[in-house]
Amino acid sequence: MSYNQLEEIPAEIGACNQIITLDLQHNKLTGLPDSLGNLTQLQRLGLRYNRLSASSIPGSLANCVALEQFNVENNSISNLPDGLLSSLENLSTISLSRNLFTGFPAGGPAQFVNTVVLNMEHNSCDRIPYGIFSRAQHLQKLNMKENALASLPIGKFYRF
Repeated sequence: MSYNQLEEIPAEIGACNQIITLDLQHNKLTGLPDSLGNLTQLQRLGLRYNRLSASSIPGSLANCVALEQFNVENNSISNLPDGLLSSLENLSTISLSRNLFTGFPAGGPAQFVNTVVLNMEHNSCDRIPYGIFSRAQHLQKLNMKENALASLPIGKFYRF
């Protein structure tokens, strides 16, 4: 359903519980139905280039336990529901780039346990919290380009 003029997704989408890929990028979405949380087989959710805000992301997405890829690039999102990423244990690719984040999502180190790629470029993050990647055993790519970073944390941050 990418590259259309969709402004909303009907709640009935939650009844399509066999969907594994949902591409909604390049639309005009301002909200998402809570019923997205019913898509427990969902592995890839693409929401790039819409008009979503922090309140647009339903906490029910935590039920999408098979989710491996989550992309909300280029929206107006400043935060995610508390603990959302840490609930998604299979999540390996996360793109939060080109949004309004001033810090990392709430969830601590647990949210990046299986993350391979984290893209947070073009936000307004001023720091990387100490220890945030202490459990990120699989992290291969971290993109923090064009944020407001003035320093990097000391300690267990880099693994070579």
